[in-house]
Amino acid sequence: DAINEEGWVCCDICDGWVHQVCALFNGRINKTNNSYSCPKCHLEDRKKKASLVPPLKTKKAEDLAKSGLSTALEDGVKRQLDELYAAVAKADDVELDAVPKALPFHIRVVSNVDKKHAVRTEMAERFKDTG
Repeated sequence: DAINEEGWVCCDICDGWVHQVCALFNGRINKTNNSYSCPKCHLEDRKKKASLVPPLKTKKAEDLAKSGLSTALEDGVKRQLDELYAAVAKADDVELDAVPKALPFHIRVVSNVDKKHAVRTEMAERFKDTG
């Protein structure tokens, strides 16, 4: 019964040793003389570099590109809100301008795949009236 010994990798910064598996280091792929830094040294290096890099401005939904789906969702919500505002104004017997409104909003779909699916004739016939 042979016991396979785990491979180790040495940190080029602190000379500490780490199991290749624990370090997510693949010795078969990294056969070249690539440098390696252990997780501790890597985090310390990132902290040093972070102070040199200005913070990134977080993008808001309005900064992201629109898609067909995001436009449809945004328009649909706005249409529903307009109908609701009109109903409230009528129920309260006030002008539409007197009804409290939602703040401006933006809807963006950040993970969308535009894909057309082939639908069998039977399914298309079954749901043709419901869209």
